[in-house]
Amino acid sequence: MKISVTVDDQLWNAAMSLVDPTADAGELIDQALRMLVRIRAGMQLATLGGTMPDMAEVPRFRDAIAK
Repeated sequence: MKISVTVDDQLWNAAMSLVDPTADAGELIDQALRMLVRIRAGMQLATLGGTMPDMAEVPRFRDAIAK
């Protein structure tokens, strides 16, 4: 997908200093969007914490290995 955006120069330079020096603009935007999705998904999951107190205990794979 191709889009045009206007980004603050200081913000862009700060972000570029944190990624691989060979990264291009597309890679930076891709990484930023992936991080945004990961963070927001985690926040949504955290807001669900404790909303189903009567739910049965979920078996964990690690527990099955330990037995």
